[in-house]
Amino acid sequence: MTVGSITLAEWGAGSKGSGSSEVDGVTITTTTLTNIDQAGTLYLAATAESTSGVADNGTGTYPVKYEKSQASIDDATGSGYSPIIWDNLAKGNYTYAALFVPKEYRHEAVAGNNHEFDYLIATSDVTAWGTQPGFSTEGHKLTHAMAQLDVKLISGTDGFTNAELNAAAVKTDSKKKVSVGSTTATLNISDLTTAKNVDLKKTMDAADASGTNATFSALIAPQQLKQIVITINGNNYTLNKELTMTANQKFSLEVTVSRTPLGFSAAVTNWTEASMTEGGVVVDP
Repeated sequence: MTVGSITLAEWGAGSKGSGSSEVDGVTITTTTLTNIDQAGTLYLAATAESTSGVADNGTGTYPVKYEKSQASIDDATGSGYSPIIWDNLAKGNYTYAALFVPKEYRHEAVAGNNHEFDYLIATSDVTAWGTQPGFSTEGHKLTHAMAQLDVKLISGTDGFTNAELNAAAVKTDSKKKVSVGSTTATLNISDLTTAKNVDLKKTMDAADASGTNATFSALIAPQQLKQIVITINGNNYTLNKELTMTANQKFSLEVTVSRTPLGFSAAVTNWTEASMTEGGVVVDP
């Protein structure tokens, strides 16, 4: 007996669609990013509470984009998105260190004035494996790791014009350097052998109509500054006083400068509260 022919039935009608799959891991919500107002990269590092330690890939890289006044995680292909994967962590309780590194400097268009980046840091509460860490509650929010120094120049009664104050140069010396740690979620602050000159950037012009002062700003690693030098019309006005710059604090110094020095007053605004004593401004010979 031979087989004459065999007919194969067509595939029956089914369904089709599209989708995607990904390995489950640590994700970052927009509420975590409420303190971020620029693009950059957020790094996470998980540290186990138990003696089992953290397995390989216990760190994650989360590119941050900033659009329409909102920061969000950029997980697009090619962005560098590399989250922490649960399967790469031993089961147990963890704390997560977060470090945000901005793409650009806060107070200067280009590098060169020895400013620091506006690094943001945070540590999560103890979090069970498989549970997303939180950075939006008090004590765990992202905070500034650097200090900000604002110097506002005020003219005395026999002082300078707005144009002269706006053309001033303000500088200080920093004896600290900042680097991102090898785990990519830690920040290292160490001493410099030789102090580096920090030129404050003018962020606001003096204007009588609005009552604003010529303001110069810089982000500096936490440390004690020894002096601030203000140069106007080729003359140096030097504040010789130790200023304790603390992380997450903005120091707003109002300096009254006259052709015969009158004085110096200081106040602290924004980030966190502190107090400072009065000092004196002298003209270098």
